[in-house]
Amino acid sequence: MSRTVEVRDKYTGEVIAELEVDSLSSFREKVRRAHESRERIASTGLDDRLERVREIGREIRNRSEEIVDLMVREAGQPVKYARWEARVTYGNSMFFDALIDKVRPKEVESFSGKSYVYRTPMGVVAAITPRNAPLVLPAYSLFSSYGGGNATVLKPSMRAPLTTLKLAELAGDIVEVAVYPGAEAAKEFIHSPLVDAIVIYANSHVGKELMIEMGKYLESTKQSFMGGFFTVAGKMKKYVPELAGNDPMIILEVEDLEKIADIAVKGGYSNAGQMCVSSKRYIVHESVYGELRELMVDKISKLKVGDPRDESTDIGPIGNKLALDLAEYQLSDTVASGGRVLVGGKREDPFFYPTLVELDSKTALERKPLLWVEECFAPVRSIVKFSSMEEAIALANSTSYGLRASIYGPREEAEYIASRLDVGMVVINEDPFYNDIFAPFGGMKDSGIGGAKYLIEELTNVKYVHIGEEV
Repeated sequence: MSRTVEVRDKYTGEVIAELEVDSLSSFREKVRRAHESRERIASTGLDDRLERVREIGREIRNRSEEIVDLMVREAGQPVKYARWEARVTYGNSMFFDALIDKVRPKEVESFSGKSYVYRTPMGVVAAITPRNAPLVLPAYSLFSSYGGGNATVLKPSMRAPLTTLKLAELAGDIVEVAVYPGAEAAKEFIHSPLVDAIVIYANSHVGKELMIEMGKYLESTKQSFMGGFFTVAGKMKKYVPELAGNDPMIILEVEDLEKIADIAVKGGYSNAGQMCVSSKRYIVHESVYGELRELMVDKISKLKVGDPRDESTDIGPIGNKLALDLAEYQLSDTVASGGRVLVGGKREDPFFYPTLVELDSKTALERKPLLWVEECFAPVRSIVKFSSMEEAIALANSTSYGLRASIYGPREEAEYIASRLDVGMVVINEDPFYNDIFAPFGGMKDSGIGGAKYLIEELTNVKYVHIGEEV
């Protein structure tokens, strides 16, 4: 008996689509089709792949209003944010030559003869993408996978699959899309002999669960014989976890506090705080703390909560009840630990009103309230005062996450702090969401493996070839 899933408008609750969920057999058939297409895709030239990505980007631009409407309805994104996501995706496609160049053959130094490094496709890449970014992350994953010469299977969130399905419609025969529950899909990808690499965007705990499942899969293929000698027949797979962030925004002694307050509010509350690279913890120098705090409270209190279709809406609905529950729990735990709500603090499903909680440095470092140490995927943020650079560094690093940070203030001090932060990415005196196709992406600690990297490189194998003198 077939299963269906209702995709609902996150603001009105209206059913906007009813999709048939893949059966196990149809899911596996899509993986098989991707596997069968890998040689065709791998044999496509790099410049042809580049042009194909640009064609998809142009189609996204041409149909942007249709795609934006899908994102607003199924993901609850305020329309102005959805338009930003569509623009970023289009821009990534137009400048994709910067990433294609990463996988072109390159001559390298050698003592004699000639040596080259080639990047070859892995085969089939499976990407599990989230509801909060239903276009930019599936597109970036597809572009990077295809650019590296791989076949791709996208597994979007069951809560927001329509935008990804539209992307696949525009992309044609270079991608398969599976509408399938996330935990079941992940397990299938891990155990399938046809899948060569897995990319996942998720919270850190899910990312770790998949690593445990990989160990179970390999253990299940272990065979012992000849008095203790054993083999492990299971396939080694590339695993690229792009996980949660609990990003600090560090504000030093700055002059234009009005501008910094605008930056801070944008960094923490865009898309209702439902971004892995949202600024979630404000760490502010004591010399500007009082004035900046009051400016931020005033601006946060004026953010408009409501219909995401309204051009003036700043805070749309939270797309997941569990996220609302967790935000409420984090807030109550933090207040119980000594935090003081400066603005907001109200939940009114499907909304969480933009909230800022004040903590002192000792509470943050020693009592470690949940709002400080865990990612909050809602517009609930914390602010703390510091007096020295070493204290700011300690506060910023006092979490298990290490995705991204932003710093504002004198360049020399900011660069010193940046060198000491346990994060994969830092932006200094720049838009907190600064993004371009030339920038690597990724975190360390519980936010990822290996820090910032180029996904297209992660999804290719490196082959070294040396050519000696004629024999």
